[in-house]
Amino acid sequence: DISVAGALRVSCNIYFYELGRRLGIDKITEYASLYGYGQHTGIETGDYAGAIGNPETFNDIGLDWTVGQVLQAAIGQSETSVTPLQMAGVASTIANRGVRYKTHLVDSIYDYSMENEIEKIEPEIAETIDINYDYVYDYVIDGMVQASENNFPADYSLSNLGFDVAIKTGTPQNWRNGDEVTDSCFIGFAPADDPQILGMVIIHDPQGIYYGGTIAAPVLRDIYD
Repeated sequence: DISVAGALRVSCNIYFYELGRRLGIDKITEYASLYGYGQHTGIETGDYAGAIGNPETFNDIGLDWTVGQVLQAAIGQSETSVTPLQMAGVASTIANRGVRYKTHLVDSIYDYSMENEIEKIEPEIAETIDINYDYVYDYVIDGMVQASENNFPADYSLSNLGFDVAIKTGTPQNWRNGDEVTDSCFIGFAPADDPQILGMVIIHDPQGIYYGGTIAAPVLRDIYD
């Protein structure tokens, strides 16, 4: 038995396996889509929408769906593919407590003299996620703050910055050059109680010897510094 905040703190796969089993793949797919998985971010350059590990994706790539894949999808594995920018969008949506914005690069446009602003690009909401209980995000963000207080080496600890940081580590697994490799991934935003800046870091680890956010954490700390 463990709370959702505790499960986020220690990345407890068993907790999320059981949660996924209870929710079912249709509900997982519904909410994954709301948070931007399998969706274009709206960025001006265009992007890759990625895919959610579900029966539709399996059918598209010619694989058989089995019930055990629900558990893999619940922890972000299976045939799930996302971009770093999508993951940053997920962190932003949590920080904004269910409001997901379209990603954009251009803040404003000026004339050639750089003196007259022609257009100001305003943030555009892509999705507002309705939830039954407002305190859900309190629990999730609490778990992400606890995750930042885990026993990271002192030189890149996230618990001594003078403000709380909400983070989540990840261990993306994929195939490169015929070998399965494990990368190091980190998302987070700060300050946790008044988010101003978020970061998403993924570092390709050719040897696959680092787990979770071990080698990505120092980069995220530098961003917050």
